[in-house]
Amino acid sequence: GPPMDLPLLGPRGETAGTVVARAQVVPTTAAHPHSSDNMVFSATKVDPAMFKAVVPLSVSGGTAAFYQLVLQSPVAGQSSSHYIGKDLSRARDELTFYEKLLEMRNIPGMGGLGPMFGFTLEYAGVL
Repeated sequence: GPPMDLPLLGPRGETAGTVVARAQVVPTTAAHPHSSDNMVFSATKVDPAMFKAVVPLSVSGGTAAFYQLVLQSPVAGQSSSHYIGKDLSRARDELTFYEKLLEMRNIPGMGGLGPMFGFTLEYAGVL
């Protein structure tokens, strides 16, 4: 989709800049992290218009950057800070894991792993 500017908020809620979010399908032929086969892999996309701002969160050294994604219109059971974002440049293997969880949620009985879902973050997709 077209790029979308989201305000980057500072510690006191002031606008400190913008983050450009763009959703697009980028299939790759790189080896799948959990397979010896080469395959095309793409991720579930989230509409950037769901969010009105992105706020950087502090991280300790060596980890990927995290961001508070501020929802435009939270639904029942969600706060405006329901989702966090993560820089995937250091976490591509996690993407495979969470995409598999989304797939398993649609299987009756969740493949016998339903109780595990209570210990994972809710994953909606990537921006």
